[in-house]
Amino acid sequence: MRAAHGHHPVSPSEARRAPGPGRYDRRLTADERRRRQRDRLLEAAAAVLADSGLAGTTVSRVVRRIGVSRRTFYQHFRDVPHVLLEVLESSSLVLLRRVAAARDAEPELGGKLVAGIGTYLAVVGASAPLTRALYHEIRAVGPEHGRRLEAMRARFVREWRRELRAALRRGSPVRVPDDTVLYALVSAIEAVALQYIDRGDEGRIAEATMPLVDLARTVIFGEARRGPRRRAHAHASMS
Repeated sequence: MRAAHGHHPVSPSEARRAPGPGRYDRRLTADERRRRQRDRLLEAAAAVLADSGLAGTTVSRVVRRIGVSRRTFYQHFRDVPHVLLEVLESSSLVLLRRVAAARDAEPELGGKLVAGIGTYLAVVGASAPLTRALYHEIRAVGPEHGRRLEAMRARFVREWRRELRAALRRGSPVRVPDDTVLYALVSAIEAVALQYIDRGDEGRIAEATMPLVDLARTVIFGEARRGPRRRAHAHASMS
């Protein structure tokens, strides 16, 4: 999962160009400087976590990566667990936005399913070490980790519900399952992505796109729409 935050991510080249300790861009307001500083710390924490894991993520390594002081770190975050939870939170928001942008670029529901699920897999697969750490390693920081993951899943459930209701208004023959079913679909997509990443197969993660799209179609169109044709084909094959 790519390092992210409530604002646009700071690229490595931007981080290198950013003012060093004791210097700042006078064109920015105080609030803008503070947000940019926080963004850079989140990017640095994500990079250190991806490179060194939870055990190797320290305040010293985070601030050293972008050349700021420990005091600056503590102006934004209480400690390492706090900054890592914020990395998880901000990463989930960027993932949600990237998926939504890919989905909204497609006019038809079928294309939206392929684009949305494909983008989800591509984003988490492209940042496999960080994704692995955010899902597994930082679980050790406590129960807030689980709450943040649940909040992310709830956001995706709301997005699925919103999109399906919009499709229904456009006349598409979909059904809008209840939130329990949508949660199961969101969790299944997440679990398949993590399976590829955990076994080191993130380079092949795109191959899961169409099976997951088929699962989503079954959920939103219902077995009654596709089941009879499958059974009829099976009977014909056996006769």
